[in-house]
Amino acid sequence: GLGILLAGAIIWDYIGCLVIQGICSLGLLSRATSEGCALMWTKLTWTIGVKSAFWISSYNTEYATPGAWAEFMKEMDVLDEAVKKGGKRRPVFIFSNHVSFMDTLLIVVYFPAKVLWRVRCYMGSFLYGLPLFGTICKVLGHFPVYFLKNEEGKFTTDAAKMAPVEEEVSRHLEAGGVLTLFPEGAMNRADPSKLMTFRYGTFKRALAEDAIIYHFVTCGHEDVWPAASGFSGNPATTGMGLYPVTGPEGTKKYFAELKAKAPKSVETGSSEDFVILAEHARATMQKQYDSLAANTAALSGKNGPKSKRD
Repeated sequence: GLGILLAGAIIWDYIGCLVIQGICSLGLLSRATSEGCALMWTKLTWTIGVKSAFWISSYNTEYATPGAWAEFMKEMDVLDEAVKKGGKRRPVFIFSNHVSFMDTLLIVVYFPAKVLWRVRCYMGSFLYGLPLFGTICKVLGHFPVYFLKNEEGKFTTDAAKMAPVEEEVSRHLEAGGVLTLFPEGAMNRADPSKLMTFRYGTFKRALAEDAIIYHFVTCGHEDVWPAASGFSGNPATTGMGLYPVTGPEGTKKYFAELKAKAPKSVETGSSEDFVILAEHARATMQKQYDSLAANTAALSGKNGPKSKRD
């Protein structure tokens, strides 16, 4: 099943990443170029694995939000031109819900190559110790997160270890990179149709750096690969869509308009800016998820995002 296909994909991915790493070590490729090439190789191998699983149907972004990626790249081009003219680049964040290990797989498969080249994400540092996959993560240039305790629901990080990581993240964003995050902070193992509380730290950064925010919303991945399952590949229909949130003007202008309408958090009553922004983002993504799930069900001719394809 899917497990065999993905095992083969990861082995070939690992071999290719080692070759690219070796070429980079000889000084023939810059670090950024080697990471981009490794991402393209990963996309190729994982796409072959996922697309070979013909029993899984995915209605991608062009069904849910036609033209969204084209608009995204236009915005990135505008940011690039502004920097060439001496302007300061706004960082770009893509937030996504997280219900399954399938999320990462399908992000790699369905993000356009031109976008994926720029994308990096945070990953738990324990993943870097895994056979094959840990090496792939390092070669791709993703950012390790060092938690003080490896416990479910505990998100306190080791400040000393994270300081150089955050410097790397800043350099990545300044160079035109995109940061993809799961704002829930962990996989939703309870009710995938209801988003968990968003972690506040990312929204502090978004406000401080006046980031441009997008949501990449998915549904049905938990049917293919349930969070409680070690490895799975059930027949199912999934959906995904890209949604602009702040617009090119950035978070500060977006938030100013938001706070003028709602000066306090609806959920907690807090007047902290980052709390209001985080909770508004969660409510917005929940509406996007509900709409996506309904549309995916209609496209697939089923009764809901959890229904299985025969």
